[in-house]
Amino acid sequence: MPAALHARAGVDVNDPLQKPSMIHTIKCLTHVSKDHSDQDTDECVINGGRGPCDQICTNEHGSYRCSCQAGYQLDVDGVSCFDINECDEAQHDCQQTCLNIVGSFTCICDGGFLLNPDGRTCSDINECAGNNGGCEHGCVNTMGSYSCTCQSGYELSGSTSCIEIETDNCVPGACDNGGTCVDGDNTFSCVCLPGFKGERCQTAPCSEDYDPPLNGGKACSVTDDTTGSMFCTVYCRDDKEFAIRPAQVYTCWANGGWFADSDPVVGKSSPWPDCTGRYRPGRPHMLGAVHYFSSIDCLNSMGEIISNFQQLFSQLPSFQPGGSIAIELENIEIECGDTSKHQTAGTRGQTFVSKPNKSANGFTVRFKVVASSSLAPENITQLEQTNLIYALDDIYFDIEEKVANQQFALNINGQLASVGTIDIGFAEFDLNCTQGQLSFQDSFEAYCLDCPRGTFHDLTTDTCEYCPVGEYQDQPVQTDCKQCPHNTWSVFSGSKEEAQCMSVCLGKDELCSSCTHVKGRLTCKCEFGWAGSQDGLTCGLDNDQDGYPDAHLPCNDTRCNKDNCPGIPNSGQDNADGDEMGDACDDDMDNDGFLNVEDNCPLLVNVNQTDSDGDGVGDVCDNCPTDINTDQRDTDGDGVGNVCDSDADSDGIIDTQDNCPFVANAQQDDTDGDGIGDICDNCLTVANVNQFDLDQNSIGDACSDNADSDADGILNSMDNCPDIPNSQQLDTDKDGAGDLCDDDDDGDTILDDVDTCRLVPSPDNTDFDGDGVGDVCTGDFDMDGVPDADDVCPESGVIARTDFRNYQTVNLAGPGSQLPDPVWEVLNEGAEIVQKVNSDSGIALGPNYFGNLDYRGTFFVNTQVDDDFVGFVFSYQSNSRFYLMSWKQSGDSSGGQAGVQLKLVNSTTGPGDDLSVALWRGEEVPGQTKLLWEDPGKVGWSYNTAYRWELKHRVDIGLIRFRLYSGSLLVVDSGDVLDASLRGGRLGVYCYSQENVIWSDLVTKCDDSTPST
Repeated sequence: MPAALHARAGVDVNDPLQKPSMIHTIKCLTHVSKDHSDQDTDECVINGGRGPCDQICTNEHGSYRCSCQAGYQLDVDGVSCFDINECDEAQHDCQQTCLNIVGSFTCICDGGFLLNPDGRTCSDINECAGNNGGCEHGCVNTMGSYSCTCQSGYELSGSTSCIEIETDNCVPGACDNGGTCVDGDNTFSCVCLPGFKGERCQTAPCSEDYDPPLNGGKACSVTDDTTGSMFCTVYCRDDKEFAIRPAQVYTCWANGGWFADSDPVVGKSSPWPDCTGRYRPGRPHMLGAVHYFSSIDCLNSMGEIISNFQQLFSQLPSFQPGGSIAIELENIEIECGDTSKHQTAGTRGQTFVSKPNKSANGFTVRFKVVASSSLAPENITQLEQTNLIYALDDIYFDIEEKVANQQFALNINGQLASVGTIDIGFAEFDLNCTQGQLSFQDSFEAYCLDCPRGTFHDLTTDTCEYCPVGEYQDQPVQTDCKQCPHNTWSVFSGSKEEAQCMSVCLGKDELCSSCTHVKGRLTCKCEFGWAGSQDGLTCGLDNDQDGYPDAHLPCNDTRCNKDNCPGIPNSGQDNADGDEMGDACDDDMDNDGFLNVEDNCPLLVNVNQTDSDGDGVGDVCDNCPTDINTDQRDTDGDGVGNVCDSDADSDGIIDTQDNCPFVANAQQDDTDGDGIGDICDNCLTVANVNQFDLDQNSIGDACSDNADSDADGILNSMDNCPDIPNSQQLDTDKDGAGDLCDDDDDGDTILDDVDTCRLVPSPDNTDFDGDGVGDVCTGDFDMDGVPDADDVCPESGVIARTDFRNYQTVNLAGPGSQLPDPVWEVLNEGAEIVQKVNSDSGIALGPNYFGNLDYRGTFFVNTQVDDDFVGFVFSYQSNSRFYLMSWKQSGDSSGGQAGVQLKLVNSTTGPGDDLSVALWRGEEVPGQTKLLWEDPGKVGWSYNTAYRWELKHRVDIGLIRFRLYSGSLLVVDSGDVLDASLRGGRLGVYCYSQENVIWSDLVTKCDDSTPST
């Protein structure tokens, strides 16, 4: 058939891939009308438009043409169509298999492959992606197939299942410290003896805290199997000794605190002293004198007297004791005349053998007996010294016996000299200890004891003392300590090397770091009035106490950078114009030529000062430039203010339909059906559309019954632990029982007292290093995504950082007040608050609830105007019930009193004139305030001076402790104040009639530890 009949526009008939789309045609000649006119007869009108054709009929003038649909070919009769088998004729582009169908073809893929959307190519099916391929353990995908694998210690059974290869995993030594090994599925576990911990029982409680004494050891025993508390005694090895007397017993409590006897171990790198060398002399001696009666010429017979005495002495049975000991007779002197009444030094006393003659011709032999050891000096032991003493005693007893038996007379030139008296002293050692050594001597031993490294010999008290902080001593036997290099300090007393001068203190010659040593780890922080590196070992003076040093420090942390506004606290270090001067002390923060006080966008350049909506916020910085919103609230932080944001919380539901427009709640749960979503409803089960909460306790008036048995600010009807204070209402496993009264917080069936990950289900409860924190939750105990080191509440998943940005304003004044309400500005991501107006009494209240806590911050009054109140609140439960720390500069005629006061506010009236008056007055006001403590010195604050406060509140025991510092100087210390009226609540800052107040570097921290004195 001619190719022209198969051609159509855009089709290459020589391309087999395009053949299925061809229409096959043939032209047939017919007739015109009978009258031979030009009128054509349409042969295609019959047979449903197909005419005589099998499929397609095309009428032409005087004729018609048959053709076929794609995938068919016109038969030789020119009318019929038959199917083309594209698969046999290779007229397809299938990657794997072609399947012919009537009029066309389709591509299919082999088993294990999937046809791609192009209908031609095939892709491998990853059988492992779904249900792990049915494999019990591992699944390995292959091209067009897959295979199952088994974990180590297992083998395949069939194609998908794994069975254990029978092995005993309890190899010798699998468990340490007497632990019992229990074989498991390709693993093992250890059952530890009481007190030992860790996956292999490798860790004794507290044992990792401190090394034993140098040249000594320690013996520890567990005193409480549950908590791991233990006590230790220390000892010295070989012939070493303690130069500083150790405690009788050292105790490690369950909280990790160490005690020496009953005294807490603080300020030391180790609880116990080291052992040091003892140096024992090996030559004791005793002095003796024997008086003889004789008429010989003494002066001319001295040589013979000495010779005869030496011979007589050598005949003593004990003169040659043998072994390592030798006896020597030394320093023989003759005194002529009657000297019998002159007693030799010693305490044995004289022995009178016969009644002394007052003969001037008598004489006395004075001598020294030495017992010496042949052992090297370093090998002289206490036993050797004792034997030396015994050897001298034997000499004494032999002489005494000889004299008693009249066998100790001398024959001088044929004349007999008889013994009148003998006087022999006790044995003594010549110690000759040097400065830097202590001396010790008793009847049987003597030694010099080195003052060890880290100590010095105090010559006034003759004791070894620890080197003080800031000094070290790397050599023994010293009388003083070495100063740490300039600007460096040792952080503990008793430092033994210069490397322990690790604290770098710049700006003042005093120690700047406070360190503790717990579980083998040194933890330090910069002292009050200092700031610097995160490890607390490089600190510089921080006069405004905002956490940044006045000068740059030689460390890499952000807080080592120089404070860009060293005279005014600015913990965020904001610097809008980048001019090295922080915003807090820059009169034109954006450098646009307009002073901050007149600039409607002080942080953004806006020379035109345009303010379309007239809300005092310039258009260039107004997050709703055409809608008045002075507060610029932006709940979702998207840069669009709540006033003009159709979805202020970005939960996907527009505000007009959102039952909590400012709290994200895509589920829109509304238990009581009042149109207020559960997440922001102050009465979850009682309908209250108006959400009235007159006492501002976050509980709607409609459901408030004021019954609160545990005084934690949560009503009994809503409290998940009504008898134990738990204002945070933590309920990790969501079982309705608060964690504090739930013995299995995470619901993993492991009771909390043995659960190493109390807030995270961990059925195997593994704790390889034995530190008491399970492997699953190490580093992030509450698994909230914030490392424990950075988490202000590492055991609470609802609080991780200090943030007052979502604050609530609580105005405490009555409606008739002449002063404006306070206006708060929150900076540094919620860790700094500024209040600039001379306002009535008010609180900026944070959103989080706390129980036991530490609360720290810096006060600063940035003005020379007024003298009224600054402070903060804690355990806020309502606008009528909270603790208040209030500080006034000076007293006044209205009853205001200078100094710090700690008050319990328990108002029967709530905000109004009565409460305002009570807050002003220094004395207690019944029905309003109770004075818990006040500074007896009545010290007021000073203008432009930074004060750092530290509050510790332990709601479980009702303890409050408040300290206030100016630099490193302690200004106020409340001591322990006991009051359990309020046992948890929210935190905030407070001011009353005082303008330009800054609360900087605010830090909140959950803390259950008991404050130290």
